[in-house]
Amino acid sequence: MRTISSKQNRLITTFKDTATRSNPDDDRILLEGTHLIREAQTAGISIHIVAVSKQQLETDSEVRILAQEFHEAGSDVVVVSNQIMKLLSPAKTSQGIVAVATRSYDDLKNLFNHQKTLIVIAANIQDPGNLGALLRTSEAGGATGVIVCGKSADPLTWKALRGSMGSALRLPISRLRTAEDAIQTTQKHGCSVVAAVPRGGKSPKEINWLSHKAVLFGGEGQGLPEQTVANCDEKVTVPMSKPVESLNIAVAAGLIVYEASRQCL
Repeated sequence: MRTISSKQNRLITTFKDTATRSNPDDDRILLEGTHLIREAQTAGISIHIVAVSKQQLETDSEVRILAQEFHEAGSDVVVVSNQIMKLLSPAKTSQGIVAVATRSYDDLKNLFNHQKTLIVIAANIQDPGNLGALLRTSEAGGATGVIVCGKSADPLTWKALRGSMGSALRLPISRLRTAEDAIQTTQKHGCSVVAAVPRGGKSPKEINWLSHKAVLFGGEGQGLPEQTVANCDEKVTVPMSKPVESLNIAVAAGLIVYEASRQCL
């Protein structure tokens, strides 16, 4: 392991650029904390640089073990002060260990290579925490993949990764330009597309989930445009008691995706 003490070290720029993912062609991701780094390790994600604070290395056995594992595996492990760790980690309260890894979007065919396909389409979901929670719900409920489109947040930013609790590292994720592109693509792959709408759709139990399906969720607040809904094959609405008008996107997705999984048991 090597030690970095200068605040001008170019490694700081590398971590900051990776955290923002401002370059759409950059497949680097930033992992903050022991949980995500361990999840990435288990998922076979390539981890290139691990930075650990000297204090955590001396006092936290989990951090020490993890850093040693990566050092022995040939990864670049650097030891830094708490002050430099604050520059490397985008979290308000860092766990004292961050890493730069590689995670690209998946080829669309990886989302459909299943005996039973259930795709979640996230359109214009702009909050990275909500998008991450949606990814976690999708994986837990048995979705075969997620398509992110429109003005949705980047699912591979550190906030979305943290919100997914590691699901974004395992679940096949592709990105398309618009919701219409996603609808057309999934329909071409033999899926009927179900639009999640706040009212006027069938309940999740009334939908036949035994065939190949894609569920389209709109962004927070504005939902899905009427024309987009019209391009779908069906509509689904989670029943709600008045005066509640909407649910958190991850909650709504959980109710729908789990019903789809239940029918397939």
